[in-house]
Amino acid sequence: TDKAFYATDHKVNGISIFPGAGFLEIACIAGSIAGEQRVAAIKDIVWAQPLNLANGAQLAKTYLKLIGDDSEYEIVSLDEENERVVHAQGRLVFPEAGYAQAKEKQARVDIQALKTGCRQAGADEHYQVFAALGFEYGPGFRAVQEFYSHDSYALARLEIPEFLLADFEQYMLHPSLIDGALQAVAGLLGKQEAGTPYLPFAVDDIELIRPLTPGCYAYVEMAGEQNAAGIKKFNISLLSEKGEVLVKLSNFYVRALPPAALQPDAATGQDKVALAQE
Repeated sequence: TDKAFYATDHKVNGISIFPGAGFLEIACIAGSIAGEQRVAAIKDIVWAQPLNLANGAQLAKTYLKLIGDDSEYEIVSLDEENERVVHAQGRLVFPEAGYAQAKEKQARVDIQALKTGCRQAGADEHYQVFAALGFEYGPGFRAVQEFYSHDSYALARLEIPEFLLADFEQYMLHPSLIDGALQAVAGLLGKQEAGTPYLPFAVDDIELIRPLTPGCYAYVEMAGEQNAAGIKKFNISLLSEKGEVLVKLSNFYVRALPPAALQPDAATGQDKVALAQE
């Protein structure tokens, strides 16, 4: 629907675009229902085309296909010519033997130590950068409350807005928190790329280690070698307030957006998340 928070609070140049983070939630819920157990991880994620809600509600379908012990997913809609449009795809992984023990091996992150030596910014300052590039985040997608930037990492304190708390427990990967974590990449990328917007297009692996909490932190680091021109990759950990790892995103890929893509008529063609200098 174009009336829900994910549409009204997530706009590019005034146009409602379904958030890429929302496709992750759809895949998790569909997989958990079909597999009769909670999804443990999502792999090989690709955001292919955005879902434009400018003309009202859109019908999207989620297809699952069992591949060995995993399940491939594809989320599609039909365009005006009744042609199939793929919006997102990936592979769902279900818990394996020893998965519970693996959770306990996740070391806690010292959040206070990370804050030391960082430049701190408030929510308004953080979101002014996005607004200047045409990315309009309403209350449902302004999860970042505090922002800490360092030369080698970024940290953001995230909080679900009060009006979304009532049904928070129904979600596995709440799009407000996941989108907030992706927004936090701006703090690290902005140290290198002044004012350049970037488009997220793929993630190698998302591990659902513990349930997300309404208040948490997003910790962002560069991921290994950065070899491809115009493409950068990051590792993101969502942490509890005690520093426990809740969700890990490994190799989150973004690519530089050409200036022409920032024009209003191009906004319908890409689900953009601005990752610019704060």
